[in-house]
Amino acid sequence: MAKNDGKQLEKLTEEIYKALLNSPLHGARGAKIKRDEKIESVDGAKRQIDVSIRTPLGPSEIFTIVECKDHGRKVGVEEIDKLHSKGMDIGAHKLVMVSRLALVLACCLKEAAECPAT
Repeated sequence: MAKNDGKQLEKLTEEIYKALLNSPLHGARGAKIKRDEKIESVDGAKRQIDVSIRTPLGPSEIFTIVECKDHGRKVGVEEIDKLHSKGMDIGAHKLVMVSRLALVLACCLKEAAECPAT
């Protein structure tokens, strides 16, 4: 049996965001969505992003990163903490975690309480 590398979930997530953000109902036409992007962090290291979304907003843009987890276990606080750290390192405005299995609700509430409003 082939090892699950998570690429199918990343591709599905990319396609869903493309369909949603570029639909006439959403109003975010021009959103740039990339999969498996390497972005330089504040310390100069390259960080891998499963799906990045840049949505135009007036003269600037909203930068969202999506982390896809396709493991055989629930996503816990450690993974949410890593996503939060990655987002801070690369200047993301919004963070999204997608998982084939359930996210642990406590970790989502923890991050929501700690993240400043953007």
